[in-house]
Amino acid sequence: MANDAHLIDDKPAVLRVSYLGETPRNGRVVPLAQCDAPTVPGAVLLAVLSDGAFNVDLAGYVPFFFSPDMDGWAPLLPGSVVPVLPPQPSLSGVAVRRVEVRVERRQNPSQHLVAVPGEGSSYDAVAAATPRAAVSSVTDGYFGIGIYCPKHPHNVGTLWRSAHQMGASFLYTVGTRNPWASSADTIKAWRSVPAWRYSAWGDFLAAAPFQAKLVAVEFGPVGGVALAEFEHPERAIYLLGAEDHGLPDHIVRACHCCVHIESEREESFNVAVAGSIVMYDRLIKRSRGHSRAKEDPPPGVAA
Repeated sequence: MANDAHLIDDKPAVLRVSYLGETPRNGRVVPLAQCDAPTVPGAVLLAVLSDGAFNVDLAGYVPFFFSPDMDGWAPLLPGSVVPVLPPQPSLSGVAVRRVEVRVERRQNPSQHLVAVPGEGSSYDAVAAATPRAAVSSVTDGYFGIGIYCPKHPHNVGTLWRSAHQMGASFLYTVGTRNPWASSADTIKAWRSVPAWRYSAWGDFLAAAPFQAKLVAVEFGPVGGVALAEFEHPERAIYLLGAEDHGLPDHIVRACHCCVHIESEREESFNVAVAGSIVMYDRLIKRSRGHSRAKEDPPPGVAA
């Protein structure tokens, strides 16, 4: 195993690594040699990540470490000073100090790679410290997704998590049916995907982004275009209906287009599942470059 000087077998301090979307308990663990220090250098952790213990492709994934001071995840850079978290009992009853690291798939590979300790590994310090919006191409467009009068707050949380995973720019709800304060957002997607609440349909329309297409999402062949054939607009605002009543007809008519999700059964999809399907369809089609709907330029802008 390369860089095994950083790993030992007889000290109660570990490095635990999980991928975005999985719980830390399901992460992989190795012992750390720097178990007596309150911190570990970022360069040491990057070396361990890239060696045989984890074999993380640092050109394709961005690592973050948990910072108690910020109560969240910070980019793991070679110069980072990473805290060792206080001991917690393991399943065997042994108190274990740990360093928590989470890795996330890189959204936009960068050309600014710097060497880190380890054999044949490289790490993009610039991209790791730069917000996604700053490194994304302006030609990629954007999208938001929301629910009209959601019935269950946990569906808002699940959709929020999927929106984070699929690269949404924002989340929203229309109506005051529930506060969704207890939404099931287990990965704290609100840290990277903002959300807005609009009390009425008119309030939402008044605040809708400039030159964005409103896309109503329906279930079954009720009109509009089948999702399989749909060309996603460059700038899209997807609107899902409530779990029990769907979208009112006047709201569907107010949207620029309507897309329906086909299925083998008559029962409707869970609203968060339906939204996740639409976002995944957009992600796959646009990443392959064959679903860029041609749109008229904004007024006063040459085509």
